[in-house]
Amino acid sequence: MMHKDPTPGPGYYGHVEGGSTVVHRVGGPGAAGVIRVLPHRCVGRAYCRAPHGWEWGKMTAEAEDLARNLLWDTLGSRPSSVMVLAFTYTVLLKLPADGWRLSQDRIMAWKEDMMKRTEP
Repeated sequence: MMHKDPTPGPGYYGHVEGGSTVVHRVGGPGAAGVIRVLPHRCVGRAYCRAPHGWEWGKMTAEAEDLARNLLWDTLGSRPSSVMVLAFTYTVLLKLPADGWRLSQDRIMAWKEDMMKRTEP
């Protein structure tokens, strides 16, 4: 079970705890070193496909909701469906099942790269 933050700066880590997948937010504005459970922002909304859990490493509704919540938390606003699917496919499908760490800087770099690729 991974509880140490292996990279500096704010970000997220996911792991399996007691048979359930858990995602934590590490740090952030005014919260350096603080570790909290990532909130599931879309519960009760029409665009929420899997309100009871997260998943990575597979193309599932749970993985899409995790992508939506990671992007929303990092970017500060709800991401488009296209962005959610692209992040799920290019990032979350490649994460190891036993645990992972994504910095907010890496997520922002992914977004900038995606924006460059989709410019006309």
